[in-house]
This record gives sequence, C-alpha cells and structure tokens, in this order.
Amino acid sequence: MAEEHSDGSSQSADHFARTLSQLAVTNILAKGVGFEAVQPSATNALVDVMAAYIQRIGRHAQELAEVAGRAKPRGTDVSLALKDMVPHPVGLDDMIKSFQEAQHRYDGKLAFPREVPKFPAPMKKRKQSDLSEEIGQRDTEKPAYAPSFAPPLPLKHSYSQQRQVVVEKEQDPKRIRLDLLSQKSEIQASLHNLADHVPVQTTYIEPVWKPHVGRTDISNPYLAAPRVEKAEKLYTAPTPSYRPVVAKPSKRAIEMTAHDTSSNDTSNVNNQKVKEDKILAGTYHEGDSD
Repeated sequence: MAEEHSDGSSQSADHFARTLSQLAVTNILAKGVGFEAVQPSATNALVDVMAAYIQRIGRHAQELAEVAGRAKPRGTDVSLALKDMVPHPVGLDDMIKSFQEAQHRYDGKLAFPREVPKFPAPMKKRKQSDLSEEIGQRDTEKPAYAPSFAPPLPLKHSYSQQRQVVVEKEQDPKRIRLDLLSQKSEIQASLHNLADHVPVQTTYIEPVWKPHVGRTDISNPYLAAPRVEKAEKLYTAPTPSYRPVVAKPSKRAIEMTAHDTSSNDTSNVNNQKVKEDKILAGTYHEGDSD
C-alpha cells in the first residue's frame, strides 16, 4: 500500500512539473518571441530539452555538494555547475543580468498569468485542542516550566501513586447469594441440555491402503491387481532321463598328474635358461630349436 501511495505521489509530482514546464515554454514563445500558435509536439520537445538541461545542472550541483561533504547543494554549487556546463558554460551573474534586461524590456509581461501553487501542498499544523479531543480529556494541565511545543501529559492515573478503584466489588450478602444461585441454575440448565441431547451415530470408515480397493471396499476394475497363474502351468525345464556317471580320479592319478606338471615346468625353466645363455653369448639364432 505504501509503495502504491509513493508511486502515485511521484506520478502526480512529475505531472505537475511537466504541466508547469509547458506553461513556462508557451509563455516564453508567446510573449517573449511573438508566436501566435505552437504545435503540441514542438512544445513537448522543448519541454523535454529544458527538463534534461535542468536535471543535468541539479545532478552536477549535487555531486559538487557531496564532494564538499554536504548532503544538499547550495547556491555556490549551482553556480559552479552552470560554469561547468559543456559546451556552453553559463555564469550566474550573466543569467541574472539577462533576466533583469528581459524584465525591463517587457515591463514584467513575462510573468505567469496566475500564481503558481506550491507542490506538494504544505501540511496544516494541528492545534493542541484537536489532539486533546482525539485522545481524550487530560486530568491535569501542563506545568508552568513545560515548553509550549512539548506534548501533552498522559492521563493522571497512569503515573500517579494514588490508588484508584476501577471495579467496585459487591458488598451486599443478599445480592451475592442471589448471584450465586443464578449462576448455579444456569449451570444446571446447561447440564440438562447436554443430557437431553441425543448423540448421532457416526460412521467411521477405516482407510484402505490397497491400491486396487476403494475407500468403500468396492473393487476398482481399472486398478485391479495383476493375476498370477499357478506355478504348475508355467514353463519348467525338462528333466534329463539319464545322468552321466563320472568316475572320480584316484589319488595315484592325481599325484602323477601333479608330478608331470612339475616336471614340465622344470624343463621349461631349464630351456629358458639355456636360451638366455645363448642370447648373452651371441650364438642364438631364431631357427635354432630349444
């Protein structure tokens, strides 16, 4: 909401500044130059040029003020910004002199035809009486030593040490007894209403966690579980009618096989050694047998 308000105020400020610029441009063209009519497109172009020129001066003046350590620019910053304008620097004294000459030449006819209001409009100061009416009547007035701009004092009971009874307690015993009886009768009536109330039988459906069954235990044909046939009807590999009998090797045969293997390994090692000796002696040829 605040962003919308700020956007609206900025748009209204831009519209006000543009309208005022158009009024100034048309006034100069009519009374200063002598034009009788002007196209809206030409007016808008001149307004854009003037706005860009003024914004450039203000931006440069703000930069000069920040360099000097100030938050807002002064008249000297504006004068320096005018002198630094490229390609045509302007002096503040020359500008004032030309303005005085124009005023003397046209006898003050270049002024606006009506008074320009201030924007944004200044806020009205609120009176102390209005503030008191909104908040409430104060118990005490300001002391003599309080300044005029000081806010009003709070209510007296918020800072006074005097005790003040806010809620008075009933002291009449007969009235207290009647109040207790009325409360008791109200409690009994509410209990009777609860006893006369017939509870409505509620039905509770247990949740079903099966994907193929609904909440009301009604089978859903679209979510039915896949059917699996019995194992007898599935394909099974045929069993062979015979089983080949393989005789186990005897211990002697295993020992002989191991001996042959070791002897072969030994002969291979000897042949390899002879071959290496021939290679080192330079008498080995590829055609020689091992």
